[in-house]
Amino acid sequence: MFKIASLRSTAFTWDAALSLAYASKLAYDPPQLVLKTLKSDWGFGDAQFLDRADTQGFVALGDGVVLVAFRGTESLGDWLGNLDVGWTDLPPAGKMHRGFVEALDLVTQDLATLLTPTTIAGRKVWFTGHSLGGALCAVAAVRLHNQLNIHAIHTFGQPRVGDKDTRNFFVNSLNDRYFRFVNDRDLIARVPPGFEHVGTLIHFDAHGNVERAASEAARVALEVPSLTPEEFEALKADIKATKAEMRALGMPEGAPTLDRSLEGLIPGIPDHRLERYITAVRRQTGSVAKGETLAAERVIRSALEAVREKSGDLKPTESISALVRLRDSRAKLPESVKTGPRNGNIMSVRGTLDALRQLESDPNVVSLQISRDAGFSELATSLPFVHGDIVHRPPIAERGDKALLGLIDTGIDVLHEAFLDDQGASRILAIWDQSNNTGPTPAVADPACFSNMTYGTLYLASDIAEMIAGNETAPLNLRDFREHGTHVASIAAGSAVGLLSDGMAPAARLVVVVPKLKTDAGDPFSVGYSVSHNDALYFLKRVSEGGTTVLTEKLPMAVNVSLGMNAGAHDGTSPLEASFDSITNKGQDEGFAIVKSAGNERGWGGHARTTAFQGLKSIAWNSGNAVRTEDYIEVWYNGRDEIEFSLTDPVGNVSSVASESNPVVHETLGGNFCTLDLVSNHDDNGDNCLKLRIVPQSAQIQSGRWALNVIGVDIRTTGLVDVWVERDDDSRAVRFAPEEQQVTLSIPGTADTVIAVAASHSTPPLQLTASSSSGPTRSGGAKPDICAPGQDIVAARANTNNHRDTQAMTGTSMAAPHVTGALALVLSHRQKQIGRSLPNAVQIRSALIRTARFSSRIHNPDIGHGLLDAKSLFDRLK
Repeated sequence: MFKIASLRSTAFTWDAALSLAYASKLAYDPPQLVLKTLKSDWGFGDAQFLDRADTQGFVALGDGVVLVAFRGTESLGDWLGNLDVGWTDLPPAGKMHRGFVEALDLVTQDLATLLTPTTIAGRKVWFTGHSLGGALCAVAAVRLHNQLNIHAIHTFGQPRVGDKDTRNFFVNSLNDRYFRFVNDRDLIARVPPGFEHVGTLIHFDAHGNVERAASEAARVALEVPSLTPEEFEALKADIKATKAEMRALGMPEGAPTLDRSLEGLIPGIPDHRLERYITAVRRQTGSVAKGETLAAERVIRSALEAVREKSGDLKPTESISALVRLRDSRAKLPESVKTGPRNGNIMSVRGTLDALRQLESDPNVVSLQISRDAGFSELATSLPFVHGDIVHRPPIAERGDKALLGLIDTGIDVLHEAFLDDQGASRILAIWDQSNNTGPTPAVADPACFSNMTYGTLYLASDIAEMIAGNETAPLNLRDFREHGTHVASIAAGSAVGLLSDGMAPAARLVVVVPKLKTDAGDPFSVGYSVSHNDALYFLKRVSEGGTTVLTEKLPMAVNVSLGMNAGAHDGTSPLEASFDSITNKGQDEGFAIVKSAGNERGWGGHARTTAFQGLKSIAWNSGNAVRTEDYIEVWYNGRDEIEFSLTDPVGNVSSVASESNPVVHETLGGNFCTLDLVSNHDDNGDNCLKLRIVPQSAQIQSGRWALNVIGVDIRTTGLVDVWVERDDDSRAVRFAPEEQQVTLSIPGTADTVIAVAASHSTPPLQLTASSSSGPTRSGGAKPDICAPGQDIVAARANTNNHRDTQAMTGTSMAAPHVTGALALVLSHRQKQIGRSLPNAVQIRSALIRTARFSSRIHNPDIGHGLLDAKSLFDRLK
């Protein structure tokens, strides 16, 4: 959090940068809250709020410190739409942007009055701001250069501000004290065209690594490139068209609806969020809580151990899987933990609880997340509805033969004829069954490419061919006895057989990963959802790059993920979501895209929401009779709010209070081990998180009405509290009453560059299925992106005797593969064009949105931007 002492430093420090990022965020608050925070919480003796027309900010005076912060724009879309490229002379700094100068001049006299030689005497003067606020810092530095000796300026996501003379002025006067932070491909750092940046660039790459240029040439290479004038005008045209549609629909034109609607159309908007900057800076300070808190993990595992000991099922090896977030993607971990695949800054690890505890003091480790269990749930009419059949027929005649279809699901029936080619050979290139340890692991099968994948069994095309030749000899794990993955695969890439119609890309080759979703500390091969999917993505990406025992040829791949999680902040910041973004280099790597089903939580009581103010609120749920190992619930709320919690069981027993001063509570209520673990300023996003776990002492968790008591102590924001229950089976035994149907998307569909798909019926008018989960993300992000048919989809049925049976299924799991298959068609077509580059995930997402049927520029939290149109998508990207 903010530390006034950090602003007394003489050199650059990450602690000071973090304090200034928080000050930039404070500038967006109402004036009364700004002044209260500055004086009561942050230790400033005096403060004044600046408010002239559209320019706001504050000046604060403290012991040895003067802090000036400017507010950025409230609506990014409005600001970009009105941004011009006008210049004005501002001696001695050449020409600067006219709009920025005019905005600063509204408060220039106020600044001159407040920042007199008397008030600043003996104090270090700091300027900071986000977005437009950063540009105002640059103009202020010029306007006041004769009056002030500015100690340092820190800006976050500021636009370009002047000409080459402006840049030279800052190089000669403030360059070693002006630090300009840019998060990955932040759109605002790319505008307006024709203008120069000022200050020393500190860039966070797609994985959160810090990049600093050692020379002017290196800085130019590191800068996010400016939009061209043509791109800038196209951007403004998009905004104008979106606002016009909002007016036609009678909607208010400002944020957040406008900004959310632009996210999918215009890359780089999520990177501009100030929360992303704060999180990136916090990870460099070393001040984050590395905490799933392992103390609480030890307590709950002790409880589970007692249960297993009582039942005679205690296993000698206590080993735990986790995802680790590294400070730098090149960092190494101690040998006491076994390391797995690394996607950007996210690495899967496994070790004893004591070994993982050592990571708490490792300077390379930002945080870790224990891998959790996750549940299993989530064409003849649907294919024409999305125009996929048109792409198959001449004159296009594209069937996906030069693309790969990656599948992370319950499995695939290797004997089903929907996955054979015209010669009767299987189109399945490989299956990595993470749950089966009877055969060669990927590391054994290909030590050069998969050396850190030391569990499960890798089946290659030759193994599958032998099974097909032997007909009924395929083991049960390769017949997909749960049937889900086979059904999904045939929608995306099945070929016509018997009564089954072609899938979306009926000639694509398939690479399948069967994840191990369950965790057991005594099982050395237990990995859980997050680790299994991190490793699966690495495996699939490596296969697509070619040169492996699976495939020597390099081919593009569309990956389909149907299984999801409820636990997490639902805002794109968790290690699992970061892993999904990192594997595509935040959507910039060509020829690799991930599609995720939205989830099926609508109507099932998986999410609740309340508003905590001073006083008591209660979030209740009904606990069913289904036998299960634990109930796991996560609560997320703003990091600036102070809230306390207690738990009431069905007979009225109440736990002790979990608070900032007493963050871990472990008690027995009604025959259940209950843990409340409160993590303040969580590493993922700086918000607060309560993790609630209920473990039965006997056969089952006590049924009836449970309640989480929410006590607002000090509420500085809206006080919004979101609660999700994780599903580790299909029973849905926990149901909140009342439920909140929005923000129910399953993770990792909330990741920035993952394409999230809702489910609709297969005939007009466009109608959402009853259980399809809704957006937006908890931070207001534009998810889902699009919808596709998911109601009563007839596709392949696994594990039958004639190998060509079908069945109907409903859900977003049936919708997502329509999109995945459509991407395979596009990627295959582009792969055949010698010398042409392949589209990346960002380009594909934008094209999906722009070509949707029944479409709207206005993001709809239920259906995204409309229905998949495979033909229009193909035409746009062909």
